[in-house]
Amino acid sequence: MVVRGEWAVPFCVLLACACTDDDVARDAGDAGNTGGTSAASDSGDTLNVPEAALELSVAPRFGSHCEGAHGQLLIPQNREVDQALNCDFSASTSCTPSAHVVRDGDPNASVSCTIALLNGSYAVSASVALAGDTLSLAGTVDSTGGTLVVTHRSASTQINLRGDCTIRFPPDRGLLGPGKLWGPLSCPALTDTGSAAGDQCDGEGIVLFQRCTSDLTVQ
Repeated sequence: MVVRGEWAVPFCVLLACACTDDDVARDAGDAGNTGGTSAASDSGDTLNVPEAALELSVAPRFGSHCEGAHGQLLIPQNREVDQALNCDFSASTSCTPSAHVVRDGDPNASVSCTIALLNGSYAVSASVALAGDTLSLAGTVDSTGGTLVVTHRSASTQINLRGDCTIRFPPDRGLLGPGKLWGPLSCPALTDTGSAAGDQCDGEGIVLFQRCTSDLTVQ
């Protein structure tokens, strides 16, 4: 787990700091008045290890059984992750959504992601795993959002959920750019593929990936 306590300083200070490596926090601040979209490139980064954070809650869909229902899933496993991911640049000058992340290669963790321009939209293929919990995203989105196929697996509980989810990039609380995304997820019809009855579950959360590959030719 990587905890970036230095990003608790006011955002105006972050903008003046030439050594910042917090891509999402920096670019979301720059994109605050442009619909939450950043065209910034990662080409100048000296550290290219992908990072991720997420919060996901799964409950039974109305009128349906859901064996995969669980409380809040946090990656990394830190109670402050939820607050950091749900911060709002319009309400706080110290909003740092990537204050708590897991980095590929951290103990019991892996992050793999590509977020690359494709015909005016972004092709997304991203996965984060920590201690047996895995969340994967795949699809195409643009500045307004889009639909991603989301898969959530848990080795400890045998959860195996899959379905279409909507992601948005609202102003001051979302970001989309080469190699990075941050935004709320809504998954109204996750199917428990491990259930004979095909249980339907409802998922809500927010995800962040940064320092991802931004070139589709690099796998």
